Amino acid sequence: MNYHKNALIIGNGFDLDLGLETKFSNFANAKDYWPENDGSKLSIYLDSKKSIEKWFDLEGELREYATGGSNSFENIKAENKEEITADFAYFEKLRIGLMGYLIEEEKKRIKENSVAARVIKGISENSNFEYVYTLNYTDLNGIARKLGINNSGEIHYLHGSLANKDIIIGIDDIRLTDEYKNWRKARSEHYKPHNIFADLDASKEIVFFGVSFGWIDYKYFKQFFAKVSTPVEEPIQEKDRKFITIFTYDV
Repeated sequence: MNYHKNALIIGNGFDLDLGLETKFSNFANAKDYWPENDGSKLSIYLDSKKSIEKWFDLEGELREYATGGSNSFENIKAENKEEITADFAYFEKLRIGLMGYLIEEEKKRIKENSVAARVIKGISENSNFEYVYTLNYTDLNGIARKLGINNSGEIHYLHGSLANKDIIIGIDDIRLTDEYKNWRKARSEHYKPHNIFADLDASKEIVFFGVSFGWIDYKYFKQFFAKVSTPVEEPIQEKDRKFITIFTYDV
């Protein structure tokens, strides 16, 4: 019998199930951590947006701003070198502020009876996932230790981690002007290459837990889903068959 590998992909719903308030909208409402409006055009834009949008998406708004996609702020985007420099300074303040907020949030007591906590315990007890990828910044090994688990295996952090203080915010998979190309995640000094497509391709069973598949994160999976939905031959051969499970809120 051939041995098949399995993969677990963790999204923000995982942290939320543990009781951690790690959404961008939570950060936007944290006065002690959200950077003050410093007069830069980016800070003015984001302050205006977070005050009117219930589901504030920081990276989505960065995308709108950098590409001029927001009709209500047609003239607010930085245009000259000094304004762009100010935007970049505020951009780094956002990253540092988010990291500080999440570090404090990570100290909270987690829900030990949550489904997410049971998943971490399952990983440790059964070792049935060769590949564990997280889209979150929170320290999964640290969370495991709170549950009395000392070995949760190797974790791949796609956006950096609080443990290493190398979290990444930004934009990918869109055309950016030269002025804002350094907002691309892959250009961050903290960016680390990964093999997620190869690992998904090598896995027989893939479990997604709390992943929203929004435009920012779906790029990691677009190639994989395109491949599995267009088999080389019909019917799908057993060696090419994948078993995919997607856990979302209450489902």
